[in-house]
Amino acid sequence: MSKGDPPSVRKALGFYEQAVAMDPRFAQAWARVADANSLLYFNATPSPEFSDRARRAAETAIALAPNDPESHIAMAVYKRTVHADYQGAQEQLARG
Repeated sequence: MSKGDPPSVRKALGFYEQAVAMDPRFAQAWARVADANSLLYFNATPSPEFSDRARRAAETAIALAPNDPESHIAMAVYKRTVHADYQGAQEQLARG
């Protein structure tokens, strides 16, 4: 998924969504769901659906694991790729 090409991201997203369906408290999987949706917003279709899904997944990851760096990295990716909010992304990275 690191390249961010939409077919690879969609495939990875399916696996991450399976993981959170199996364990809704799996914060790192929620972080990956957020990342994948942020990448799809940025590299495929900048739709409100991808933006909302990325935000909700990052918020869920942070709520489940507030001290896990991966949760804050997911929010940073969302802020940077969806909103071009570089200051907000930096703040999240500092928290992580």
